[in-house]
Amino acid sequence: MPEADWGFRPIRAGRKSADSASMPTHFDLDDLDLDANEEVRRLVAAVPGIQALRFDEGEILAEQGATDPHGFLVLRGAMVVEQSKGEGTPPSMLAQLDAAGDRPCFVGEMAHLGGGPRSASVRATFPTFALRIPPEGFDVITEELPGLTRVLCRQLSERLREANASLQEAAGLVALDCHQVQVDAGEVIVSAGQPATELFQLVLGAAQTEEGAPVEAVCEFLDPGSFLTGAAYPRTLLASEPCFLVAIAAQSREALLRRHPELALALLAELEPV
Repeated sequence: MPEADWGFRPIRAGRKSADSASMPTHFDLDDLDLDANEEVRRLVAAVPGIQALRFDEGEILAEQGATDPHGFLVLRGAMVVEQSKGEGTPPSMLAQLDAAGDRPCFVGEMAHLGGGPRSASVRATFPTFALRIPPEGFDVITEELPGLTRVLCRQLSERLREANASLQEAAGLVALDCHQVQVDAGEVIVSAGQPATELFQLVLGAAQTEEGAPVEAVCEFLDPGSFLTGAAYPRTLLASEPCFLVAIAAQSREALLRRHPELALALLAELEPV
């Protein structure tokens, strides 16, 4: 089946009054060339609750934390997707979106498809014309309108790829290059003066110095300060009983601190005040 023709005539909209400057206004659906866009015409005819809204620059289409189940089919305009981490913190921009006659896009649809509060806000950065679609409108789209369904599926697929890429990037930030080590009682774990190119996490067992003094691990790690600063091991450590350890490579220093911030705090606590 050929793709739908998304052509539109120019949309006429009057200037907003000062009282309505922060609120979207309705525009007349008759200004849309629905004859050239059969699926939009069918959608509007099948779902009486659809609203045709104009959003000026700075106005919010969908607000983070809101629980309304509506979505938007944006016919023309430009938007940013933003997410706030908390009060007093500027929002982070997650994406920039735009729509034109031949490239409509959906925004805010996950409030209906996924349920729960909205995870981000969508803000217009240019006069934006959109159809506000109630939940039943998405049933009509997926059951009766294949062209709009393809637009929706393509967007969901793109967002899934972006989410997977973000997860892989985040996982890479805390991924450790490491391997397991087993040491018998009396064997050397590290030698004094040896470059600290590996950090040993003591998972099971106990360690001691050459003099036989027990070694207290810092957050389960043996002499982590030398490893983090790239210095040599200050002392020789031996297994006082069979030990099971994880050896972490030097290239994982930053990932180690991201994964174990408590280690950095423990080392800072050991420093003498200046």
